[in-house]
Amino acid sequence: MAWDSKDFMGMLTILSMDLLETYERIQTDPFHQPVRRAWVRTFCSQVEAFAFGTKQMLATFGEFPWIKLTPHDVLLLREEAYEISNNGEVKLKGERFVPIQTNLKFLARIAARALEFEYQLDTSGEGWRALVVTFGIRNRLVHPKAATDLIVTDDELKVVTVAQNWFQETHKDLWSRIDAGLRGASPSKP
Repeated sequence: MAWDSKDFMGMLTILSMDLLETYERIQTDPFHQPVRRAWVRTFCSQVEAFAFGTKQMLATFGEFPWIKLTPHDVLLLREEAYEISNNGEVKLKGERFVPIQTNLKFLARIAARALEFEYQLDTSGEGWRALVVTFGIRNRLVHPKAATDLIVTDDELKVVTVAQNWFQETHKDLWSRIDAGLRGASPSKP
């Protein structure tokens, strides 16, 4: 799939507006479970959309000589893998699932290398741990095994808030470095 900047920004805008609307609804009706579930799912969708879209953008720019990506990097960014079929032809393998934690680490590392800036994704703090827990909550909500799996507790809302705050700061920082790298500027060090 070719990267489309307008579509990418449109997708992030829609998800941001959904997040804002569900968050505001939680503030006025804090015990409304459908909104709590929607907020968790929408936030996780936003994180996944950011990771996928940013990877597609980097892959698209990989043809420029100042972007330091190998052909293998581009395949990984596009989430593509090829295999040889029984008749000897090359074919695209089916889509591969990459856990979001792995995806974010890969994205940060490859962006820094490709655009030659120093960056280390902070996976040691409370924000990262909250993000991991949040995706566990989301997975429980979309793959419930019991009615109680569909309840988002007050403590879980607090965890999602920490994850969302961490993600907003982290993705703004990473994107500002990517932007500077694409413009040929030297992104600031962490």
